[in-house]
Amino acid sequence: MLSESINVRLGLTPNCRLHVGIAAPIYLPLLSDYLHNADTIEVEGMGGFSVTYLVRGLLSLGVKVSVYTLDPRQTKPLLIEGSRLKVYCGHFRTHGRMKDLMRLERKQLEDFMAVDDPDLIHAHWTYEYAWAAVASGKPNLITVRDWSPAILSYHKDLYRLGRFLMDRITLRRGRNFSVNSPYLRECVSRTVGQAVHITPNSIPAEWFLKGEKEIGKNGLTLLSINNGFSERKNVGNLLKAFKIVRQHLASARLLLVGHGYESDGRAVVWAQSEDLTDGVKFFGKNSNEEIRELLDLSDILVHPALEESFGMTLVEAMARKVPVIAGQSSGAVPWVLSGGEAGLLVDVSSVDTLVQSILRLAMDRGLWKSFSESGYRNALRRFSSNEVAKDVISLYHQVIEET
Repeated sequence: MLSESINVRLGLTPNCRLHVGIAAPIYLPLLSDYLHNADTIEVEGMGGFSVTYLVRGLLSLGVKVSVYTLDPRQTKPLLIEGSRLKVYCGHFRTHGRMKDLMRLERKQLEDFMAVDDPDLIHAHWTYEYAWAAVASGKPNLITVRDWSPAILSYHKDLYRLGRFLMDRITLRRGRNFSVNSPYLRECVSRTVGQAVHITPNSIPAEWFLKGEKEIGKNGLTLLSINNGFSERKNVGNLLKAFKIVRQHLASARLLLVGHGYESDGRAVVWAQSEDLTDGVKFFGKNSNEEIRELLDLSDILVHPALEESFGMTLVEAMARKVPVIAGQSSGAVPWVLSGGEAGLLVDVSSVDTLVQSILRLAMDRGLWKSFSESGYRNALRRFSSNEVAKDVISLYHQVIEET
């Protein structure tokens, strides 16, 4: 398998013969340099930046990787190849998929796994990808990336109920688990009755800002990146707080990014009804590069979510030297921000507290600079993709040996 003292204690590359299957949503453009004829590939994938960064980290260490993924635009099975990377892509139904708990999606993934025959399958989240990995019969590792009971408590609908049932089936049938934060480790360990490894989300070297970062070049710019406008994401409180912030800093602006924040999205409709749109720009879903550009234009990232299993946007902001304000009781957020050393932890359920924390950070340049630098060091030390990939490869070896 690995041999040579696990390829010189996971320095890897020269004689690495490990073949890993990654079952997850991914973002294909970020893997184009590892694929043949990448300019002819039309499918993009469904996101999953944290997993895509892990794939890049594994490839850079010499691991052979196959990706099993889905995309609604891909109507028939597709195989895209490179020298050490294969991507199998199947169809993802946009309607009715939860009626059979995504049986058709799982069947496609299982077929890909059977044909490809990797040494181990690393599945992400606990839904269609993880269920397929367990059903494949091959050695597998499941990384839990959200907590379905918490999500169901905020979104009481049939779709989330179906996801919850898939999660329970996967956790009952699976054997090897990892999580991306201590918050999830506590939840998962309690459910599966075993210790689980922490594998944090990561970002590649090119995400880390090389130069200096300054505050307020064009007036105060706040940024918030969220997937969905919901009670759990708590962006309504941020909008209320921002209106008060503008009374003190009239030129301040707030940039809202993500699904649900389009110019005609749910967030705009609600904000207009509450007279909370002055100084607010709604960007909707943006590409990886565009998010990096928006971070570089911003002075503070405000992350008002009430619950997070990790919070990838926090790491991205820290890597670009953007100070973070986030929830002191929001799941994994305090751990990602090193208990408040790498970001300002506050009660995000309180509009007044959000106002005070934003004004405090905006008006105290010394404090702003301190969080900018400590956040950057935190991201570099704990969430670099190559370092995380080395830890994951060691875990792969352990799972294969035990299996």
